[in-house]
Amino acid sequence: MDMDNRVLPRSMNAEGNVATTDTITSQEDIALCVIQHSCYPHDNGQNIATPWQRYRVHQQSTLLNLSFVITLMSKYSQEIWISDLTPSRPNELAVNNGAYRMILKAYPSRGVVISNSSVDCRGRPLPPYARLLTILLPTGGPNIYNATVQLTEELEGRVAVCDEIVFTVTINLPGGNQGHYHQNGKVFYIEYPLPKLKLAGVLKHPYAWDIIMRFENLSDNGQYLLYRRHRKSLEKWAKTRPQYQDLVAMVLNEEGVACLIRHRLKEGVNLAKKACPLSSFHNCVNDRTIRGYASAVYAAAERFGGNQDGAKQHLQDALEIFDPMEPSSYTSITLYNVGAIAMERSATVGVSNSEEKEAESFLQKAAMHWNHQSLNKTARMLPRVYNRLIGLYLKSSPNSAPNLNVTVSQDNLRRAGEVIRRFGVLLPECSKWMKSTFYLGKADHWIRTRDIDNGLRAAQQALDISRQSGLQREAAGATSRVNLLRELDDLRRRPPIVPDCMS
Repeated sequence: MDMDNRVLPRSMNAEGNVATTDTITSQEDIALCVIQHSCYPHDNGQNIATPWQRYRVHQQSTLLNLSFVITLMSKYSQEIWISDLTPSRPNELAVNNGAYRMILKAYPSRGVVISNSSVDCRGRPLPPYARLLTILLPTGGPNIYNATVQLTEELEGRVAVCDEIVFTVTINLPGGNQGHYHQNGKVFYIEYPLPKLKLAGVLKHPYAWDIIMRFENLSDNGQYLLYRRHRKSLEKWAKTRPQYQDLVAMVLNEEGVACLIRHRLKEGVNLAKKACPLSSFHNCVNDRTIRGYASAVYAAAERFGGNQDGAKQHLQDALEIFDPMEPSSYTSITLYNVGAIAMERSATVGVSNSEEKEAESFLQKAAMHWNHQSLNKTARMLPRVYNRLIGLYLKSSPNSAPNLNVTVSQDNLRRAGEVIRRFGVLLPECSKWMKSTFYLGKADHWIRTRDIDNGLRAAQQALDISRQSGLQREAAGATSRVNLLRELDDLRRRPPIVPDCMS
């Protein structure tokens, strides 16, 4: 079969398997070309499989070595370009003194080692227009790795993609016949081998989500005693119905979130820890989702307790657990928590522009994942995303009044105002928890714009709702805002001090 010996450019899916940037397509007569490849266990064990096909490791090999020699060629004449490839980073090559860049990325990146070399796999030196790229992949458990090699240049101040190779490597996946294998010239590549995992069992049915949404509504509106009573009734009913233990485990996780809202962090973590053994004991079909959501609860508890590093570690665990799953309300909550960490940092130590954009990206992905699913019909995620965006732009946190020594740009004030106006449309459908945090953000906006009267009104609304619903953290945050605004009001009403020399 006479085909171009490279993988045609394509983009990965919206779930973020391979990170891509805002790019434009280049019309240059240049393309990537793989001229040699090899695959072997990094510890020099036995061969695993044919390169670029499904790998299944039976021995105690810790890393899989994928190496390929790459060069550039003309798209039209198929002739190799005589160029200079110089390494600038382990995963990046500068072409012809930076006229182009060749970048190798792999996802998930945890444990992956990327390098490049001027000699091939057999130790023979390569000409300056060729380079050996190597990826070391962990083989400790089942995983799916996506990798891209991009050739880019800068055009009109933007990154233009001249060519792209995309490939997928699967390791230790059970079963077979889950992928389509293609041989394209000398390069083997695989279409995505497995469909994204979906919620299964009882959690794929709308009636189960009616129950979950009722529990969420009780939690978000401060009806904790009723929540616990109903949860115990559900546990009793499901004792002789093992197929419903997934639902019980999820309700335990949701109760953990309810405890975090009340700032009962240890109790919330213990409830999530109770959900995981329950899932394992009953071999729940949604065990991955239950464990991933529990990790998100642990992360939220660490974040509420001020341990940002611990929160990041738990979120990394949750992201890896959810990686092979299709978007759901639970993947959405995990992405939301990543953005929330950056928001908390912006209110304390501050964040850079790039960190702010990254947080925005995670919050927007959280909204996209929520909109992708159709089982949870509550207006729960979008208000939370809006609240976090308001806090990110205003450099504030629900926990306390904003620090007036931290400056906020006029552009961020405008953006926060736009989000507040969009939030107003959703307000009638929101829970008391969301309304409370909304009024906290609104008060912060008035504080930043020096509108004391409207700020006091919004802070008092947040305080009233928080006290009625038993929201301790929000009540403390509202109280600190009311006190700050009263101090500012006193300063405003105080007559100016006349210097002695003018009296």
